[in-house]
Amino acid sequence: MLAGSELRGVLNIESPLPNCFDEGDERLLQGLADLAIIALQNAQAYEREKRLAAEARAINQISKEITSQLDQDYVFNLILEKALELTSSMTGTLELYDPQWHDLRLVAERGVVEERKHQRLSLDQGVVGYVARHKEICNVDPSQSPWKEVYVLSIPGTRSELAVPMLARNELCGVLNVESPFPNNFKENDERSLQALAQLAVVALQNAERYIKAETAAKLSNLLYQAGQELGKITEFSELDQVYDVLMNVAQKYCDGRVVISQYKDDTREFEVIRTTQYQDHLPFPKKNLIGQMIRERGAILIYDIHNPPEDLVLIKLSDPKVRSFVAIAVEFKERYYGNIEISHQEVGHFVDEDVRFVRGLTQQLASTIYRLETVKARQEFEQISSVGHSTFELTHRLANDLALVQFYTSDIEWRMEKLGITDTFIDEKLNDIVASVQGVLTFSDKLKRALVNPVEEEPVLMSPQELFKEALMMPSIPPNIQIHLEIDQGVRPVLIIPSQVSDILRNLVANAIDALPQGGQVTLLARNSGHFVALEVTDTGSGILPQYQSKIFDLSFTTKGSSGFGLWSARRNALRNHGDLRVESELGRTTFTLLLPRTDGDCLK
Repeated sequence: MLAGSELRGVLNIESPLPNCFDEGDERLLQGLADLAIIALQNAQAYEREKRLAAEARAINQISKEITSQLDQDYVFNLILEKALELTSSMTGTLELYDPQWHDLRLVAERGVVEERKHQRLSLDQGVVGYVARHKEICNVDPSQSPWKEVYVLSIPGTRSELAVPMLARNELCGVLNVESPFPNNFKENDERSLQALAQLAVVALQNAERYIKAETAAKLSNLLYQAGQELGKITEFSELDQVYDVLMNVAQKYCDGRVVISQYKDDTREFEVIRTTQYQDHLPFPKKNLIGQMIRERGAILIYDIHNPPEDLVLIKLSDPKVRSFVAIAVEFKERYYGNIEISHQEVGHFVDEDVRFVRGLTQQLASTIYRLETVKARQEFEQISSVGHSTFELTHRLANDLALVQFYTSDIEWRMEKLGITDTFIDEKLNDIVASVQGVLTFSDKLKRALVNPVEEEPVLMSPQELFKEALMMPSIPPNIQIHLEIDQGVRPVLIIPSQVSDILRNLVANAIDALPQGGQVTLLARNSGHFVALEVTDTGSGILPQYQSKIFDLSFTTKGSSGFGLWSARRNALRNHGDLRVESELGRTTFTLLLPRTDGDCLK
């Protein structure tokens, strides 16, 4: 029974009589054999169509499920179930390709040994790895060479393995695999069914990825919009703590890992933690760290696995060894560097590009808000000093008009005493003192008036901290119950400053320190190198400044001792004019004002 040249069977008849069959019987039997072939082909075609229809129904059912389901686990398990059903198998796997780690991750399985369930598969392992690497279908017996040399035990007793790559425009997405204990178990129709299911798995994966991406983008936009709305309500630099609180709240809603906002200190070149979701003694990196400097230099860092960082990134020892993945973005605006925002997680590869975009959005909002508040503060201070300047000009004008009459008044007194014949040397001396004092005020008023109208710009001068402290201590008198202690670190650098402004700062700080010690105590003047600054510290052993006052201590008109509140405000402005800063740290029994001035690269002045 031949179909073309292919043997399909034999039709045979026999008889006990000799020479029973003639040529006509042969033709009859040949015709019947041909009819049997036709009947067989019809039956096979029917079975094939029946099977194709069943496959089509199964594929159509899964396709409908995929369009209505976004649960990846459910869809992948459904696809594997149908693959086993259509190939009459009991065991199999569906594994997704991870491009970050260049390996395969098991997402659905039936009959797999326990240790294999938690094992990621590299592309040079097993039949599945081969299919993923070469992106081609494989229908083999893994117990035979060359497959047994690379076989990874997933399902005991396997004699047939059919693995199909999941491809999206020739890009590997994963591998769909079924296995059987019977040799040569999988046929062409099984290959066809598995390929169709593999394509459906790709569609399901793409749908889920699009949905997750859209959902994440919507969540990201909503959170950043929420942060922008909250930050827009903050208008004063004194409310900067609220800025950090808003950003931490938003970051915690987005990220289930650790969030750290750190501030870069120019003077110490360290990173001070401003906010964190965990205890500060369990930060992923210590304050003095190379990673912080790398973030500043690169702008952004994404590490999928801390234990296997990029070749060009050298990490120091972690404070928290559980951290595995890490994202950090620099907080900077218009070349102003403020610090970093960092997120970390204990899971390898937890963060993706979308997380980098979110953290970048937070850093941009933080940097622009700080810059805005700094600008508002600078404008307010400018308006205040403009108002002070105008008021001062009016005051000097009034003083000149009113005090100029004092000499006429004293002359009238002297004329009246002479007319009455009164001679009193004490009264004469005091009248002369009044005239001299008023003349001093008028002279100062005139100088101040000219300075306001035509301010003189001083040239910066290179000076040593010793000279500056020496000038600051040239006071009329220092109470005997006050001890002055001077410390100059070895190798301290000179500073390029406007002498009159810096001298005013230090005299103000020393005078305040003495005022803080009515019962006596010690004032310490310390000069030391601090990063690319020289720190000039004035420390007293007084009662200290209350915490609620420390953030306001440099505000114009703020005072705790009934003075004008002008001194420290003016001192900090002069520090900024010299490209430095003035800071305060205080606790019970100790208050330190630190004047930071840019150090020079020249030789130290001894």
